[in-house]
Amino acid sequence: MRRVTCLASLLEILTLLSLGLQSASAQPPDLLRSYRFIPRLSTLHQTGGLIGTDFHMPISGPYDFITGYQGSDSPLPSLNPYAQFANVEATVQHPFYMEPHNIDNFLNLSGLDGTPVHHGPHGLVVYHFSGFDSQESRVDLHVATFRRWMFMRGGTEPLCCDFFGYDIKAIARQIPYGDFDDDGNVGASDLAAWQSGHDAAGNVLGGRDFLSWQRSYGETAPSIGEFDAMLDAALVASGNAAISAIPEPASLILIAGFAMALVNARRR
Repeated sequence: MRRVTCLASLLEILTLLSLGLQSASAQPPDLLRSYRFIPRLSTLHQTGGLIGTDFHMPISGPYDFITGYQGSDSPLPSLNPYAQFANVEATVQHPFYMEPHNIDNFLNLSGLDGTPVHHGPHGLVVYHFSGFDSQESRVDLHVATFRRWMFMRGGTEPLCCDFFGYDIKAIARQIPYGDFDDDGNVGASDLAAWQSGHDAAGNVLGGRDFLSWQRSYGETAPSIGEFDAMLDAALVASGNAAISAIPEPASLILIAGFAMALVNARRR
């Protein structure tokens, strides 16, 4: 009888340990955030091709950004952070086409693999994305998320001179957002757009949009130069190779200055 009791206790302990290990290795839920490009501050630059094109095309429209963890197939279970673009509806107006074209046709954002390479102060996270476009040219892209803003910088490496090359510098803002006229500022002109019933893309505006305008009133988008300096400092701090929790002192100064600029812009 005592042996049966001991065996039952042992089985109970093993069950609890198994449940504990499963709980410890449980995958955290993914985080999905939606963004919208600010056309005034977002450009896709196309060069090359047989006729030597050189076009600067504004980018507009929404997309989703997913971050989370993926399980590893290695002998020791682990979780690896990742990032990806999804539901990309952002478009560019190419001079050769009547209709706007999805930016995935040029940079294949939805098909790129992303990994965080830097964690900085004030919620700054930098990701590196890589993959291939529709021409099989390599795509390298850095993405920085800072509070409700996102900055993209990078492009493609054409296989030869007859292929098109693409470079992107773009700023997007998490939605909902009260910038209905897509100028990067939230103010009286956006209220006028709301009163007209439609935003710059022709979407119908309602009561929830007015609440978004109230909450983001006075916001001004950071400049490309501010984001460039912030991203450069973050990449130097991280070595552009692995996740770094503590930036170099000089990088901290640049990032802190960027944060102060955002705060001042918000107050204005």
